Amino acid sequence: MKTINELSYPIHIEDSKLNNLPKLLKKYTYKNRVYVVSDLNVWNIHSKNLLDSLRNFDVVVTLIEAGEKSKGLDGFNELTKSLIEKGILREDLLVAFGGGVVGDLVGFVAATLYRGIKYVNIPTTVLSQIDSSIGSKVGINFHEGKNILGSFKDPKFVYVFLPYLETLSRREFNNGMAEVIKIGLISDKTLLEDILLELDTKVFVEKAIKNKIKFILEDKFENNKRKLLNFGHTLGHAIESMNKYENIKHGEAISHGIIYAIKLGIKEKISDVKMLNYVYDILNRFELLNFKIGEYKEYFKYFKRDKKQIKEGIQFIFLKSIENPKVKVMRGKDLNVD
Repeated sequence: MKTINELSYPIHIEDSKLNNLPKLLKKYTYKNRVYVVSDLNVWNIHSKNLLDSLRNFDVVVTLIEAGEKSKGLDGFNELTKSLIEKGILREDLLVAFGGGVVGDLVGFVAATLYRGIKYVNIPTTVLSQIDSSIGSKVGINFHEGKNILGSFKDPKFVYVFLPYLETLSRREFNNGMAEVIKIGLISDKTLLEDILLELDTKVFVEKAIKNKIKFILEDKFENNKRKLLNFGHTLGHAIESMNKYENIKHGEAISHGIIYAIKLGIKEKISDVKMLNYVYDILNRFELLNFKIGEYKEYFKYFKRDKKQIKEGIQFIFLKSIENPKVKVMRGKDLNVD
């Protein structure tokens, strides 16, 4: 097991067995009890493996439906009610076991229930292992806006178990690779080289995590540099919202957002035109642009619900060149690239 200790909580990366998980959890449990929240898909595949490792714990399980629709007010209410009915106390430990939806939702419950309880994140997808589980942001969707309600809540630790990635479908694996590509574009071109060379998963997972940590250490509460991590997400979140979180996956949506940001950057004489074909190529290698989204202008009304909206306009993330992102405030009239 490798541990990254640069944040206020450790990130443990395991590539073999879950042997270390019980002793890590035991430190934070009350009466040796853990409340595990997972989605039905993850639980059907990985429950035996997890429960075997936690055989000496009192494990209380709550399952939710897979997908973004569980990450709204209704899902938050149902999960919180279920946990209270099952007897969870402020001293207890919540465990998020699943992808980004589970991690965000459970983290938000942990931040709000009884004014805050302990939680641990065990992410099971590429997207959650390299992105959503890292950085303490938790939240839920509200009123057709993604992550509109949220908070910052540190887990006690994040446990990245790499073998979980071996069970992902090709599309789900590629979905997470969109965030790896994004990190590479804004921060580390060697990460792009690694994935094009098809190096071992452990290489790019660890490198992506370390690159995200650099942004968090400089700006934990997303007041300045950390906003750059939202490259591609302005249009991406709008696409997800307009499609009601159905059919298109997060990584596919932000991939279209990345292309749009580069095209808009070229129009604004910010982005290097030579990047466009390179980025098209790398996104297409992971089949991330297969979903047809129609015209960009169809999504502009959703930009007003973006977290980066300020009174002067929207704080839009551009890419001047690889490893060189930039924030510029854009008004609605300047957003079209037709």
